[in-house]
Amino acid sequence: MTISPCSPETMVPEHGLVTLSAQAWDEAKRRAHVIAPLAAQAVVPIAAAETAAAQLGVSTRFVYKLIRRYRTSGSLLLKECTKTAFDPL
Repeated sequence: MTISPCSPETMVPEHGLVTLSAQAWDEAKRRAHVIAPLAAQAVVPIAAAETAAAQLGVSTRFVYKLIRRYRTSGSLLLKECTKTAFDPL
């Protein structure tokens, strides 16, 4: 039997506190500043996603992933249940 790293058996309950390095926190804020206005839109035009991708130095596809993640979490762009807090900086 394989246990997923995100399975209930391996997850530790937390109380809303996340410890991040200053660099990771700054990157989360930088991403949120760009992604939040896009996430507020019902439909994000490709041109807006491409502009955000250029600002963040990521692919357009990744921008849409960040938008989905932001809409789901409603806050900073932390990667859920992984070894690192973010995708590569």
